[in-house]
Amino acid sequence: MKNIIRIFSILLVIITICPSLTVCAKETATVYDTYIYGNDTTTGDGDPIRIPDVYSLKDVLYGEDLGVGSFKELADIFCGPEGNLYVSDCGNGRICIFDKNFEFLREIKEFDNNGVTDTFSSPTGVFVDDEIILVCDSGKSRILQFSVKDHSLQKVYSQPKIDVLNDESGTYTYTPEKAVMDRAGRLYVIADGVNHGIIRLDQDGEFISFIGAPSVVPNIADLIWRKFATEAQLERMTLFVPTEYDSLLIDGDGFLYATSKTSETEAFVRLNSKGENILPDIEFFGDSSMAKNDSQLKPYFADVAVDAGGNSYLLDSRQGKVYLYNKEGQLLCAFGTNSLQKGTFHTASAIEVVDDKMIVVDRNKNTISLFQYTDFGKTINEANSLFNAGENDKAKELFVKLKQMCSSYLPAIVSISFIDIQNGEYGHSLEMLKQIRNHKDYSTVFKKLRDNFIREYFPVMLLCLVVLIIGIVIMKKVLRKSKTVDKIKQTDLYQKYKYSKYTMFHPFDAFWDIKHEKRGDVKTATLLLVLFTILYGIRAQYSGYIVTKTISSEENALFSCVMILLPLAFAIIANWCLTTLMDGKGTMKDVYIVVCYALRPYITFSIPLFIMSHVLTGEEAMFYTVFDKMVLIWILGLIFFGWLVVHDYSLSKGVLSAIGTLIGICLIIFLVLLAISVVQNISIFALDLYKELSLRLYS
Repeated sequence: MKNIIRIFSILLVIITICPSLTVCAKETATVYDTYIYGNDTTTGDGDPIRIPDVYSLKDVLYGEDLGVGSFKELADIFCGPEGNLYVSDCGNGRICIFDKNFEFLREIKEFDNNGVTDTFSSPTGVFVDDEIILVCDSGKSRILQFSVKDHSLQKVYSQPKIDVLNDESGTYTYTPEKAVMDRAGRLYVIADGVNHGIIRLDQDGEFISFIGAPSVVPNIADLIWRKFATEAQLERMTLFVPTEYDSLLIDGDGFLYATSKTSETEAFVRLNSKGENILPDIEFFGDSSMAKNDSQLKPYFADVAVDAGGNSYLLDSRQGKVYLYNKEGQLLCAFGTNSLQKGTFHTASAIEVVDDKMIVVDRNKNTISLFQYTDFGKTINEANSLFNAGENDKAKELFVKLKQMCSSYLPAIVSISFIDIQNGEYGHSLEMLKQIRNHKDYSTVFKKLRDNFIREYFPVMLLCLVVLIIGIVIMKKVLRKSKTVDKIKQTDLYQKYKYSKYTMFHPFDAFWDIKHEKRGDVKTATLLLVLFTILYGIRAQYSGYIVTKTISSEENALFSCVMILLPLAFAIIANWCLTTLMDGKGTMKDVYIVVCYALRPYITFSIPLFIMSHVLTGEEAMFYTVFDKMVLIWILGLIFFGWLVVHDYSLSKGVLSAIGTLIGICLIIFLVLLAISVVQNISIFALDLYKELSLRLYS
């Protein structure tokens, strides 16, 4: 017993003296994955795909490590043109200035304001250009401008006069959070509680206008409720107002980058001088595509940074993640998490990119985390830089290398396909985009290919069209004189097949004639069914990728045909069984003929739709969808009216029988599945019994 106590005492002393032994294992463990999204990588939709790390943790810095004492509520970080880093230590009311290696230079805490010593009260945002430093002193409702050279106070921008924000007392609360300045000296300010957009001020701090107000997405249920709510209820309901921006950045070309923590449609924008968002149309940012099923995954973007190559870094403070997008809005990587471990975050508040390093500031941990590129990340950065510079051959080599390093890194495949486009290799590009299910980019490339083809070969196409029309006219004349064709036209099968066209537009008369005047029979109906099956299989297997979003080599035409014929067979059986009980006049043969003749619109329009599927782009595919659905509705209508005629039902009784037929189809499917399950169980039992008997006899 004494030995056990002695051992535990020694272990306790070791742990107490050397705590790093236990912490090190925890801190160096990988606690998050780096990933991208599959399928359509441009929008971020699809399933996450694990990729090699793009950034690795270099260091985590505390105020004590930097010789400035403890940080308190770190709010912002900004890299000036000279390379110095300006850190907003909000809780301590100061701006700490470091060089790019985080060597402390000085701090701005007390300053002369017209002969009076002044201090900050909650400096939340900092911005620096060649000559000035802007600090949003939120606690005192002002923006302060300092000189970069001697850090002296130059100007104070007090609360601007903005009448539209005034409340009943004739004033409003002004809390500037972030501010930037363009080359003309105009200020752009994000203020807490202001949801009209970004405030634009002139050189003297006078209000000019709002720009870039985020759009409103009202809740549909609330809109309906407002129609019936009382005045008292309306007063208590939240007004539909635009959401607020939370971070702001201006690049060298004067474009404004901003993020919103709450906007679903404009979580991240790039605004021109008119306040128009010029980013590509991106449906999902961050993990927002997954947030449809889990609201906790909805991103909460606190800050944005842009590197020299135009890549954007979005900081999600809710999940502690960083999302890296290129200039085209394509997700290059995502990583990070909220945790107490080193290299993770608690409340990430700001992000900055300096050379090949990424810096993330945590407001609650009061840490500055430094990340550096891995080999994989360096290759991504270099490849994108070469691609943006127009050096496609060198860029393609690096993208191929990325693909070798990670075969599932879809952005590399997309970039290779774009380079192939510029090199005129459209076919290879389309095939690559199809294989990774990148429908949007596939459509874009296909549109370019189609437009180029039309421009280049339009005279030839026009000539071919004229020749085709002339050929058809000549062929018709030749066929009219052909005795063989005359004999075929006089056959009973041809005449009844030709009559099937009449059923498309005159179902009541046609189906009456088919039943009572013998204008149709089982043989013709079967021919129609065979033609329908062949055309359905061809369209299922070989229709254009843009409209089907399926790859031909992965489709099985035979299986597709079986899966469409079974419901038709079930419908025929269910309707005949039901109508027999409901005094229907039609036989099973009549029901079968009606269904087969009703398929004629599909036979007529399949070839035009098939051609459309190979010439339309993604934006135009809705025309194909509309026409295809119209044909389906047409067929269902013909079946319904045909059953009315052959069973001699009224409209109400026909509707009732149609509902009963649907129920019957479901019942048949249930019985078929039940029979399959029983057969499988019996087969398994018989096989197990055979094995058992064989083993016993053998033993």
